[in-house]
Amino acid sequence: MFLDNKRNGGSLVEFIVALGIFMIVGTGIILLVLGALQGNTNNTKRIEALFIVEEGVDAVKSVRDHNWGDLVNGEHGLTVTNGYWEFSGTSEAVGSYTRIITISDVERDLAGDIIDVGGVVDPRTKKATVLVTWLDSLLTLRSQMVSFYLHDWNVYDWTETTSTDFAGGVLSNVLVSGLGEAGKLNLALGQGLLARGGSFAVEDTDADFSVGTFTNTVVEGSGLATTIRLGTSAGWGVATWPDTKDIYDIEMLSPTSGWAVGESGKIFNYD
Repeated sequence: MFLDNKRNGGSLVEFIVALGIFMIVGTGIILLVLGALQGNTNNTKRIEALFIVEEGVDAVKSVRDHNWGDLVNGEHGLTVTNGYWEFSGTSEAVGSYTRIITISDVERDLAGDIIDVGGVVDPRTKKATVLVTWLDSLLTLRSQMVSFYLHDWNVYDWTETTSTDFAGGVLSNVLVSGLGEAGKLNLALGQGLLARGGSFAVEDTDADFSVGTFTNTVVEGSGLATTIRLGTSAGWGVATWPDTKDIYDIEMLSPTSGWAVGESGKIFNYD
């Protein structure tokens, strides 16, 4: 009996080739299935993130409707208190997602159009951004974000375009400066000021200082710049102290001029 070695060798090669083709095809099928599953998972996560973003938008509008003053600039999380949405912390975890609400000022140009920088802040408009982030099946950071504007329409502003009402009133130590919308009230110059509920006063002349009696003091300057300082012509003052009282410090400015500090803060000048 004779064996055909060539035929047996050919069968082995055919088997190896077939096995390789099967492994390649099988691996491709597995990768396709895994990719489809991964894609479905990521799509599901993305749809869930969109719902969380939409919920955040509705929550921010609820905060606006409840109290416009709660729209404080910065990053916030959300919570429900007594049936109302409120800002809490700087972010919030919603399952495996993180949601951040950002509130910022809005600037407008002279035409009233919204601009990024260089305008005037509109106190009745805020910009809100809702950002939701998560990790996909490959631990890649993903995000969904939406920005929108909020307006406080339930208010009324009163603007005077003339200074008629100001100028027609009785003015007491005040002056009207400017015309139209630029008109404003200023304290009149040359008037003394009296603090409410106290007796502190500001004098704009040195008349009261000059007519007083000076004891080792002199007046320097005039008008609002007037000051009172210790005189330099007085010698050492005379005081009767017990032997236990000390002079804490002596500072001689020159051989004939100096200062001394005694107990209880008493100051003596030698000149």
